[in-house]
Amino acid sequence: MLLVTNYSTSEGFIQMTEVDGGNFFDTVDCTGFTLNTFVDTNGNDIRDEDEALFPYGDLNYSVNSGNEVALNNDSGSYYIFDENENNSYDFEYILDDTFIDYFSLETPSIQNQFITQGEITNFDIPIDIITPLTNVSIHITPVNSPNPGFDTEQLITLKNLGTSQIDNGTITYTFDPLTTFVSSTDPSTTQLDNTLTIPFTDLAPFETRYINIVLNTNAPPEVNIDNVLTFSASISAGDINDIYLDDNTSEIDVVVIGSFDPNDKLESHGGTIAYESFTTDDFLFYTIRFQNTGTASAQNVEIKDFLTDEHDASSIVMISASHNYQLKIDDQDLEWDFRNINLPDSTNDEPNSHGFVSFKIKSTAGYNINTVFENTAEIYFDFNLPIITNTVVTSLASGLSIEELENAIVRFHPNPTNGIVNITSKSVLKHIEVTNILGQILLSQSLNTLETKIDLQSFVAGNYFISLQTDNGSIIKRVIKN
Repeated sequence: MLLVTNYSTSEGFIQMTEVDGGNFFDTVDCTGFTLNTFVDTNGNDIRDEDEALFPYGDLNYSVNSGNEVALNNDSGSYYIFDENENNSYDFEYILDDTFIDYFSLETPSIQNQFITQGEITNFDIPIDIITPLTNVSIHITPVNSPNPGFDTEQLITLKNLGTSQIDNGTITYTFDPLTTFVSSTDPSTTQLDNTLTIPFTDLAPFETRYINIVLNTNAPPEVNIDNVLTFSASISAGDINDIYLDDNTSEIDVVVIGSFDPNDKLESHGGTIAYESFTTDDFLFYTIRFQNTGTASAQNVEIKDFLTDEHDASSIVMISASHNYQLKIDDQDLEWDFRNINLPDSTNDEPNSHGFVSFKIKSTAGYNINTVFENTAEIYFDFNLPIITNTVVTSLASGLSIEELENAIVRFHPNPTNGIVNITSKSVLKHIEVTNILGQILLSQSLNTLETKIDLQSFVAGNYFISLQTDNGSIIKRVIKN
């Protein structure tokens, strides 16, 4: 065993030589580039210790003016290893569309850079703040699928995508009533019926937090294989002016399984999307899960995903991952590199032998009622042959019931509620009215928005009806106040 620690600030390589003959037989090479994107808060173009890395964009590069490849991760620090000194690299950093009005790059491109053998060449790319922004997001990832009678785990990912600290806020998580709450890794979690309330404080700029929720799935005959269970989460943070409200809520439909392959892929719509409500601005939400079921730790894990033409690779947005990664996007081919993950095997450490990636992606234009979105992944553990996941199929469907169609166009959550009801719509909301079971009008308000919320905290427990007038017609929804 060879243990090497580098206490310097310089990179290099390790050369190992046979003692008896003095012949070189192996080299652990560290030759290539590292690039770091950071928020240059003081404008000096130098990355200072207190300046955070900026991960919300893609680092594009080409070799010898060839095909352009994109790198993406959740840290803002990128690496490329190459030993060929004749290769010339061009780099360009592209901000995500959400942030182009709030950040700028004085020098977005670095041209004609050559490899220096035995060295890592580093570039720090400063990003300037044009105007401060506030943006928080939430997402649910199913760490494993529900199995009748057994526990299932879900991961809530909370992100501050803005430039200011969020002093306080609340996560509201609603689990399917056919499951039972077991535990949360956040000790401040409180429960009322099938709703969890999780307060948070001091969420720093660009900070990500994770909360693991464990639920027990009811046994048959209440829950059976192929049933679909629904889970949702929303985030509120006072009166902040969030620039992008679509990511303030997350909802997933998960199919109940029996025995299963731990290396699999799923999409959050549960197999069907309402054609009438689907547009090219909507996302498909994919999760690829993997487990090391071998007999020793896996030093490296790699996932390859070859997107079909129905997916728009340029729109991909990473949501979360179980471990540090780097994503390489080459046309329609995706490749996640979990370098030095050292994933334990399931025999010696089952709880830590799992991993996942979760991302969202838009469809290409030209879809129709017959369009089917299919996706399969390949998972590589070190030098073993790949494990091929299931092919997850998501279809567009028409002829939905009135209730299903209304739910696809307008979302009410949580329902039941302890007080606040969040309403999001794909049609502009023009007017809202709340009545009780006697038909008495308790609230009436004109609107001109795609999102709103109503406060029922002062109302007594019971059933209420929310009437909405939209650009495309009227919808009435029954809401239960706990």
